[in-house]
Amino acid sequence: MPNPVKLDAEDNRLLKTIEKRTGIASRHIEECKLQKALREVLSISRLGNQYLNDKEPWKLLKKDPQKAANVLYVAVQVVKTLTVTLEPFIPFTTKELRTQLNLPNDADTPSWDNATKPIEPGHRIKKAKPLFKKIDEKEEELQENLEKIRMSEQKVSFEEFSKLDLRVGKITKVENVPKSTNLLKLLIDIGGGEVKQAVAGIAKNYEPKQLEGKHVVVIANLEPRRLFGLESQVMILAAQDDKVVSILQPDNVVKAGSKIK
Repeated sequence: MPNPVKLDAEDNRLLKTIEKRTGIASRHIEECKLQKALREVLSISRLGNQYLNDKEPWKLLKKDPQKAANVLYVAVQVVKTLTVTLEPFIPFTTKELRTQLNLPNDADTPSWDNATKPIEPGHRIKKAKPLFKKIDEKEEELQENLEKIRMSEQKVSFEEFSKLDLRVGKITKVENVPKSTNLLKLLIDIGGGEVKQAVAGIAKNYEPKQLEGKHVVVIANLEPRRLFGLESQVMILAAQDDKVVSILQPDNVVKAGSKIK
């Protein structure tokens, strides 16, 4: 990482904008508004691309090496932020990107708390590799295929639906997620002595004490997702009517792990 010296107004403006948009994306994720969160995160990426195109560091290398170094410093900070903010959407890609940036990938990272914490000057970055394969299709063909997807009805086959492991779980412990106003961390007994963790955006509708001991409907075989640095291993099903959220519960008490058919 180069050492920045006297970042200009545009450099500082971008860093402040990234910090602000990361906060907005974080709040959307807390409220389980994942599409809005993703749009905010992608706007960070677009700003970074535009910044590089405008600054043209490849031209600055000979004319003003320090300005080129400043641009690369800021650009890497944007990429580092994306390794955190994109993690809920493309976890395997962000893990590879963090590896290329020579950043830790253990269970405690990435954390939204330090999403915009800068990488220190002098940090060594590994050799970059392509993260995605190039699509060898013309733009017109891509647009045509995307339009077909948009126009087609999104139906789920019985075979696909039957892959979901729907069952009744019993909530054994509930805690508020630190620094979050909408997320709760729940431990859920899903039967057979197996307890899994869920992170759910229902803190504005339920107090932890209201939920402990309740039997709820969960999807037990989804791929884990990380929210606020916590792994969510199962999904609690709930109905939403405007701002009212109501978790789904069986009419009668059944044992934890009972399958839903």
